Amino acid sequence: MRAAPLNKLVALQRPGGARDAVGGRITTWTTVAQAWASIESLTGREQLVAAQRQSEASHLIRLRFARAYAGIDATWRIVWGQTFTADAATDALTTPGPQTWAAADPLVLLNVGGALPAPLVAGTTYYVKTAASDVYTLAATVGGATIDLTTAGTGTHYIAPRYFVLDAPPRNVAEANRELELICSEGLRVE
Repeated sequence: MRAAPLNKLVALQRPGGARDAVGGRITTWTTVAQAWASIESLTGREQLVAAQRQSEASHLIRLRFARAYAGIDATWRIVWGQTFTADAATDALTTPGPQTWAAADPLVLLNVGGALPAPLVAGTTYYVKTAASDVYTLAATVGGATIDLTTAGTGTHYIAPRYFVLDAPPRNVAEANRELELICSEGLRVE
């Protein structure tokens, strides 16, 4: 495997959790590793089932094999998205591109290996307040006040993360190069 195609930083996450008081599952996600991967779109399909639109997209994700995720199975997920850094002095988020957003676009944030810039919360929908090149400020509501960042956060921050679930057992397709191949669908698996 050549290093060139491995241009997307992904997080491999294993599910965990417990049951709540009435027996419902509370799923938590543990990041097992971050790795550079290639993501290739294979197929896409959209259909109308029971008066609801359902979309499917299959992807091939390749990465170098590592012992940390030797036990990967269909319950795991892969997280990928645009990374960003934060500047508490200017309340700005800076991305390396290529994805861009405009004022009033909704965004969701995620952190792996640390904490988001305070007071941002993972999984909460925020809205772009200002957009200049690859620098953004956020608001809690469309047209609302700019959120005052009090820290820059730690770890790896993702903006608009995408989630992939395994459709098949992983394959180690090139033993000599230790390449791991994952066939995935985009979206969240229903518990």
